Parts: sequence; C-alpha cells; structure tokens
Amino acid sequence: MIWINYLFLTGFRIIIETFAEHCVKAISKIEKARSDLKKAADLYKQQGNQEFYQRSLDQLKKLQ
Repeated sequence: MIWINYLFLTGFRIIIETFAEHCVKAISKIEKARSDLKKAADLYKQQGNQEFYQRSLDQLKKLQ
C-alpha cells in the first residue's frame, strides 16, 4: 500500500512539474509578444501609420 501511495504521489509531482514548466513557457511567450507589439506600435507611430498603430495597441491591451 505504501508503494502504491509513493507511485501515485511521484506521478502527481511529475504532472505538477510539467504543468509548471508549460506555464513558465507560456508566460515567456506572452511577454515576448507584448514586447514585439510595443515595438511594432512605436514603429507604426513613427511612420505615421495611425491605423496599424491603433491595431497594435488594441492587441497589446488584449494581452494585459
């Protein structure tokens, strides 16, 4: 019985660790997307492209 509990808890720990790794990767990708959208918005603003500047800001708001 103890062995079964150990296997269950070990398996559960591995699932939790894997989930945490995926969460960290997802957060990293979101932060990269925010950075890219901010750069795009800045470039569009410099170019005077109001439409794409606003689109970039709208997408940025969705990631907040």
